[in-house]
Amino acid sequence: MKQKIFRAIIGVVVFLTLYGLREHLQHGGKSSPAKLSEIGAMLYLEGNYDEAVVYLKKAAEQGDSQAQCFLGLCYRNGNGIEKNDSIGVEWYKKAAAQGDSVAQYNLSNYYLSRNDSTEAIKWLLEAANDNMSEAQYRMGLFCQYGYGIIVPQDSSSAVMWYMKAAEQGHTKAQYSIGMNKGLNATQCSGD
Repeated sequence: MKQKIFRAIIGVVVFLTLYGLREHLQHGGKSSPAKLSEIGAMLYLEGNYDEAVVYLKKAAEQGDSQAQCFLGLCYRNGNGIEKNDSIGVEWYKKAAAQGDSVAQYNLSNYYLSRNDSTEAIKWLLEAANDNMSEAQYRMGLFCQYGYGIIVPQDSSSAVMWYMKAAEQGHTKAQYSIGMNKGLNATQCSGD
């Protein structure tokens, strides 16, 4: 019962915050790119894609990397705007150039889907090195099993990536360390 009340209160707070920000902007108020991005992201997560795109475009054009990443997602999926992979990828690249690890990971997925292993691994490594646990876990998988000639099979590198992800609470990485018969206790303890 307490959880339901808490969720209801959070929902009301988010609604009022979002409503207040919209009203402020509609009546001539100026907002920073970060605030516009925040509004756009909330609208996107609510499923209000058409309105989200309006805010995300404003913030993205002013250089906000989160907005650029979300706008890339909108273009790639056709959410609130006409689907266009090439424009979506360009927005991802702008965000990735600013160190946005989600955009880097999304670029990796894009290039994997296009069978461009070199670009896919390049962007996956960027995201993993920026401490994104999902990218670190995937690098662990690629190292454990090998990924063509781009990533050779290497259990010690797999352990390193799994450990980095596991230390951030990534449960699949923790499971991989615990269940993989090819990894010994010394490697897993870091000794």
